[in-house]
Amino acid sequence: MVNGTVPCTVAFPAVQAVAFSGTAPAVSLVPRYPTFAASVSSLTPTASTNVMVIEAGSALTTRLRRIVVTPGNGTNAGYPTLTLSRNSVAATTGGTTGTIPATDLSQGSFSGVVRTGGFSTSGVTTAATAYVFPLPTPAVGNVGAPFEFDFTNNGMNAGLAIPAGTTNGVMFTHSGLTGAQYFGLLAEWAEESTI
Repeated sequence: MVNGTVPCTVAFPAVQAVAFSGTAPAVSLVPRYPTFAASVSSLTPTASTNVMVIEAGSALTTRLRRIVVTPGNGTNAGYPTLTLSRNSVAATTGGTTGTIPATDLSQGSFSGVVRTGGFSTSGVTTAATAYVFPLPTPAVGNVGAPFEFDFTNNGMNAGLAIPAGTTNGVMFTHSGLTGAQYFGLLAEWAEESTI
């Protein structure tokens, strides 16, 4: 006995080491589907400008995954907006269109239509405004830093759905800024079976 205490010894079992080898497989909560992308750059949206419209194909649901916006600059600094709207009638004329291959070239091409720059919205019905993004834009001589908006929450969600059907789409419209230049937009989306 030392200072009124009784020393004792407790034996703990040995810790067993477990060896792992190899690489753990990646786990995704969202199914993987062909992914597509389209972009425009160096636009001069000095007035309200339709930047891009993505129209779904007739049989497959389209999922908007993310956009990357480059604000560019203007004569003076300003705060124009980029509006994402849901459309119920296709923008059937004008603009630049073309085949959009999957980012994995073995997976074919987008079944819908993408139009950029100068497309007509005659007859287009804006079903709803989904998002309005403020675009802090610096004065000429400076270029605003690009920013990304991820509709998948870092891959945890499937993205913003555009239902199958050629009259369904999403459109991006810049509100305009005096002397605006160097505006850019990259959109990425996936195409999946109708759900």
